[in-house]
Amino acid sequence: MDLSVHNNVKSTFIDNIADWPAILTIAKNHNVLPLIFEAASEYDDFINSPNYQTYRAVSMQWIMRQARHTEEFLNLYRAFLAEDLHPIVMKGLVCRQLYGELADHRPSGDEDILIEKKDFEKAKIILTNQEYKIELDDVTEGQIDELQEISFYGPGEDGLYIELHLNPTGHSNPLCSRMNECFKDVFTNYREFDADGVTIRTMNHTDHFLYLVFHAFRHLIAGGFGIRQVLDILLYAEKYDGEIEWDYIKSTTKDFEAELFLSDLIHIGNTYLGFKLEPLCPPNCPDDLLDDLMSNGAFGNGTKAQRSAHELTRAAFSSRGKAKHSNGAKALLNAIFPDKAQMLNQHPELEDKPWLLPKVWIGRWIKFIRLSKGENKNLALEGMKISRRRTELLKKYKIL
Repeated sequence: MDLSVHNNVKSTFIDNIADWPAILTIAKNHNVLPLIFEAASEYDDFINSPNYQTYRAVSMQWIMRQARHTEEFLNLYRAFLAEDLHPIVMKGLVCRQLYGELADHRPSGDEDILIEKKDFEKAKIILTNQEYKIELDDVTEGQIDELQEISFYGPGEDGLYIELHLNPTGHSNPLCSRMNECFKDVFTNYREFDADGVTIRTMNHTDHFLYLVFHAFRHLIAGGFGIRQVLDILLYAEKYDGEIEWDYIKSTTKDFEAELFLSDLIHIGNTYLGFKLEPLCPPNCPDDLLDDLMSNGAFGNGTKAQRSAHELTRAAFSSRGKAKHSNGAKALLNAIFPDKAQMLNQHPELEDKPWLLPKVWIGRWIKFIRLSKGENKNLALEGMKISRRRTELLKKYKIL
């Protein structure tokens, strides 16, 4: 990894690796296969390995797909500009710019754009005219106020997937709602950059770096995250160090209980990935965080057990602040009966039809019962094990 992102002569991350299939499998699970392939190709024993051509073909497929999606996105953004609409681009294209010539080696599952709520109908018309299909047939005013994003699917079998954000961090819990307040000025305090002749509008460097940290922090609280998000954060810090207001980052992450988390990410980058970034504070539990993120894959939801753990961990977080003797019971109740806010992104119809919440609960119970009996019993047990491990990690970060 160090080789790919810093062009060093040798990679400390993959040096002396003999089990290439294992390392490439991990890379694939973390959505960094092309980056690792590029680094591994500096080694003769990898080039001469039996599966080299297979890895090469898959990596080229990923790169070509990303290049095509980037072109589709720029065409879409041109359509927005033609109608005098300037969405704020988050992550995705902005992060790929950090990788220089390897930009398309960093794949994006979607492109995230943020608009003001008043511009939703205009944005919807533009997307529809570009043959994008909306996930929701009828979007109500209540959903526009509460939903974090609404999805649009591009034309074709493998079309570009757009998440049209109505707010940056959602309202699934009070912490996320409070995070949104940090980005209330992004539509006036923005920056612009050129991408193949298209003027892209995005957050200023301080806001975007904070958003990347908060995005990973939110994933940590629930499903977890992987090495790709770590790289995005560290590369952003490295490239725009002089333009990020670090005093603000330090005070804000501390206010949101994320300072120790960010410091551990920096420690991981400095120790294993060749970065030389200034830590905000001494490391807290970087080895525990590293173990967690390496076991997660890209988003910690690649298996049924991980998805089950996601629900349990989120329930434990929702129960924080309650009396210690009732935490376990509260977490269990929250896992069984999550409130409307926690379920809204998965079931947007609940905003206007809250009476459907019991039906959603029943569907969840059925899934859990299936995971708790017969051949699936081990999946439920594994999910609880993963959740307990992440819960202990969150306690070390004083989040629980």
